[in-house]
Amino acid sequence: MSLAPGSLVGRYRIVGTLGEGGMGVVYEAEDTRLGRRVALKFLPEALAGDRSALDRFEREARAASALNHPHICTIYDVGEPDPPTDSSGSPRAGSGQAGPFMAMELLDGQTLRARLAKAGRPLPSAEVVALGLQIADALDAAHARGILHRDIKPANIFVTARGAAKLLDFGIAKLAADPLVVDTEAVTSAGAWVTGLGITLGTVGYMSPEQVRGEAVDARTDLFSLGVVLYEMATGAQPFRGATSGAVLGEILAKAPTAPVTLNPGVPPELDRIVNKLLEKDREVRYQSAADLRVDLTRLQRELAGLDRPPDARRVHASLAVLPFANLSSDPEQEFFSDGLTEEVIATLSKLRSLRVISRNSVMTLKGAKKTTLEIARLLDVSHVLEGSVRRAGNNLRITAQLIDAVTDAHLWAERYAGTLDDVFDVQEQVARAIAGALKVALSPDEDRQMAARAVAEVRANECRHRALQYLRQFTRDGFERGFRILQQGLDVFPDSPLLHAAVVMAHLHAVEFDCEPREEGLAAVRTAITKAGIQGADSLLGARAWLERLDGHHVASMRLFERAILHDPADTEALVWLSFSYAGVGGKPAAGRAVADRLLDLDPLTIGNEFVRGWCIGSEGDWARALAVFDDLHRREPGLRMLTLNRMLELAYLGRTADAFAVADETVAQDPADMFALAVTALKGALRGESASVLEFSNGPLRPYLWNDPEFPWWIAGWLTLVHEHDEAYVWLDRWLDRGAINYPMLARIDPFFEPLRGELRFRRLLDRVKPEWERFEPRFGPGSWDPATPAPAAR
Repeated sequence: MSLAPGSLVGRYRIVGTLGEGGMGVVYEAEDTRLGRRVALKFLPEALAGDRSALDRFEREARAASALNHPHICTIYDVGEPDPPTDSSGSPRAGSGQAGPFMAMELLDGQTLRARLAKAGRPLPSAEVVALGLQIADALDAAHARGILHRDIKPANIFVTARGAAKLLDFGIAKLAADPLVVDTEAVTSAGAWVTGLGITLGTVGYMSPEQVRGEAVDARTDLFSLGVVLYEMATGAQPFRGATSGAVLGEILAKAPTAPVTLNPGVPPELDRIVNKLLEKDREVRYQSAADLRVDLTRLQRELAGLDRPPDARRVHASLAVLPFANLSSDPEQEFFSDGLTEEVIATLSKLRSLRVISRNSVMTLKGAKKTTLEIARLLDVSHVLEGSVRRAGNNLRITAQLIDAVTDAHLWAERYAGTLDDVFDVQEQVARAIAGALKVALSPDEDRQMAARAVAEVRANECRHRALQYLRQFTRDGFERGFRILQQGLDVFPDSPLLHAAVVMAHLHAVEFDCEPREEGLAAVRTAITKAGIQGADSLLGARAWLERLDGHHVASMRLFERAILHDPADTEALVWLSFSYAGVGGKPAAGRAVADRLLDLDPLTIGNEFVRGWCIGSEGDWARALAVFDDLHRREPGLRMLTLNRMLELAYLGRTADAFAVADETVAQDPADMFALAVTALKGALRGESASVLEFSNGPLRPYLWNDPEFPWWIAGWLTLVHEHDEAYVWLDRWLDRGAINYPMLARIDPFFEPLRGELRFRRLLDRVKPEWERFEPRFGPGSWDPATPAPAAR
């Protein structure tokens, strides 16, 4: 069969020929209904009448169409059309009968096989890792749905003009649960498993030992084949070679390949290790999942990014974890004091920009953990650990501290301090200066001043704050009530204490955020506390003021205040959380949001919610599959996190996986049918079913005041209303979102698929014209490289 340009196949008009392979002819075509260019793949005429070939072709369509992933070629359609016609609709003479076809994503670029042939030498390690990471991510998504590829090779990997990998040809993919039939297969000199009809079932040089032996295959088979591809990219040669297919198969079964670093000394040792592990002949000691491989490749990619910087940007800087000070007092109620001392030392040391200090949130999760210093250092990725203890008897204190090199386990510095409660700030400063000296951290004049500064003149007011924080950090209604009582008792004694008023501000903001206090009542209390005791302009309250602006819907002003808060205190993890959310969600700058999230995870790696922030930023870029992978991983680790439910369901819906989205909704409702997340996923489920009543019931129900004022819900609800054709109501919520300061132009213009029905409307285009200039004007102050020691800190504006 040969189709001439202009031929019509169903609704597709042939533009030209793209190529031909063992499993089909591929044409470029135009979808006359949607006006987009596609690739049409047809079975060769010799195979179109063969049942097994048709089954295999349908299997490719079934497997690939079940996947929606940025690194897997998208399948749009499949069919068996009428005979091709000319532009007038008349049968085209001599053109032949068009057989079964698939309409696929049309890609601009070249296969990896062509890329390797054109290069004629090993690819740069950074490119090898980047492409390998993308294919690992694609395989993880496929394997999660029980789909194996079984023919990973350079010809089935496409590299787009922008350098992105796309996995092609699920022609021999099959559901992992199906039995593998191999008794009719044979090996030919063409170098492939074939049937009598010549249908490729796996190219010999890229096959796993278990495929060669005719054993059942699993996900680890694809990983072996990917290892062969990575080897070829890194060395320019295939690991298993021979004059005949039999010789190649023999090497796969019996010969250990030459180490990549031997053929190419420029291969990083870690990449050499990864490839060798992928090529283990015993699959029990091979990588067990694509997710595990992805983790190692991600870590290596970060290391390579550091190695690619100029030498002066690769200076090794110290990193430190201040472990919770042990309470040696006879009174267990003094635990709050030892925890408070830990927090104060962390806060003091965090002012040193060239010292990375793990946040209080992460170190407190290790309290009481039976881990060695080395285990803790590896977990937190730090070079040094500070351990200490405190004994308090009445007004008397005895504090010990010791600094440990986590690599050598050497004790670099140790000291004991004795004094009274009034001396505690002096002790904190002495400890911080001693550590800076031991780590050879040079203090700038500004850092020297900050270290000597006292956050509060009255020690007992600070003690009251730490006692209240014990309860406030429970984030429960009872915890907030007890914390507020303690703060009020402190204010009765120290009515003008800025520290206590600041604590009241943050407590009310958290109470509102966790729905433990009525919104308007809580925000009124915040404004009152901010104006008291002359703390309106205090730098320590920049984050609180920013949070208030966010809740009030002044998002650009909020982001600018969060930026100032981080400039004042680069270790302010709460400001980092909300700035990352805001950059990506309401600000339409997800790359900056991801950079802030990475900084957050660098300082606070053990707080699981911070991984959620990173997933949120990835999803805001439109990378639904990667975001879902983050959220699914968090769900496996913490299945009770309700904030994950709606976001997991949204990513699944965006990916077109409605059945899986419904399963998340049902699980959420079963756990607690009355809470906000259950009501939200029920509304989204109704939207995906086209049921307007459920969406309108949710948006106009008892939760409307909360939803109407939330930074994100107006955007989501507008999309759901669009799905059920309630366009006028959708515009009401969109206007609300923009009126409250959202400037996320990319989300509206192209990323969120729910708005596609509106994008041709004049009213929507006017809405885009309204928001685009604001989005273009807003330049994030933080982004990739902002916290690199070699990059100067942004100047305050």
